[in-house]
Amino acid sequence: MFLSDFSIKRPLATVVIIIAVMCLGLLALKKLRVNQIPDVEQPVLVINIPYPGASPETVEREVINRIEKSLQSISGVYQLRSTASEGSASIVIIFNFNKNMIQASDEVRNAIGSVRYKLPVEMREPVLQRIDPSEQPIMQLALSSTTQSHAEISRLAEDSLSDKFRGIDGVATVNVGGALKRELSVLLRAEKL
Repeated sequence: MFLSDFSIKRPLATVVIIIAVMCLGLLALKKLRVNQIPDVEQPVLVINIPYPGASPETVEREVINRIEKSLQSISGVYQLRSTASEGSASIVIIFNFNKNMIQASDEVRNAIGSVRYKLPVEMREPVLQRIDPSEQPIMQLALSSTTQSHAEISRLAEDSLSDKFRGIDGVATVNVGGALKRELSVLLRAEKL
């Protein structure tokens, strides 16, 4: 009631207040920082666990299941994803945004340490790593051709394009993935040795 009475009795003051609020809004909008890649601490931890010589089924049964059970006691976990592959396991833990990542790292280390005696002796020490969005690639390129072979495209990417990209100012790293690597096979005849 007070605002409507004030607005009706003093229309000039109301207009001045509205214009002042709009000017302050425009000033705040100009000072608002906008980044293409904002400084956000991604609440993600990745655990890489080498287990040489183990099949994916063995890795899942003997490593992933046991570590996942120990990680269930950690608060603030939004999502947990695991991947078992030949000779290694990978566990991705996504936390809520309000979770302190230093504390989360300590909790994960303690949880793994509490079940270490249940894990296989052949398993190497787990490697814990925080995901940093500023280290993610900004651009990924894929090459294909209807006239060149896979080997020719691989040579082009490794010998020519990667060097040109590295020469561009501001480019930190260039990685070539999926390229064919040359291999030599040496077949020996046992009777000639």
